[in-house]
Amino acid sequence: MTAPNHGGYRCLCPACGEPMFIRKSEKQTPTFQTMYGRCNNLVCGASYVGSLTWDYTLSPSGLPNPQATLPLSPAKERLQAMRDLAPSANKDQLTFLEQLDQEATA
Repeated sequence: MTAPNHGGYRCLCPACGEPMFIRKSEKQTPTFQTMYGRCNNLVCGASYVGSLTWDYTLSPSGLPNPQATLPLSPAKERLQAMRDLAPSANKDQLTFLEQLDQEATA
């Protein structure tokens, strides 16, 4: 039986595939944390050290932190480049991919 997730990220043990318990995390930078985890399976009992990083910005913050500036995701860069290169008459019209992106983030 697996533990409830409660909407958070679910880490699975690399050895047995059962849920892990993150027992401690240490903030290294605003975009990088070191995590210490233990397998919930008593028979397995493995413990690990890992990391959590944020790599790209999908939607910029309304409260930006200069220490946590991340590059725009490659997909967002492509969409912006396509929009910038489009004829000026079409600049106010969303592309199909932009419409899908807005629906997905709404």
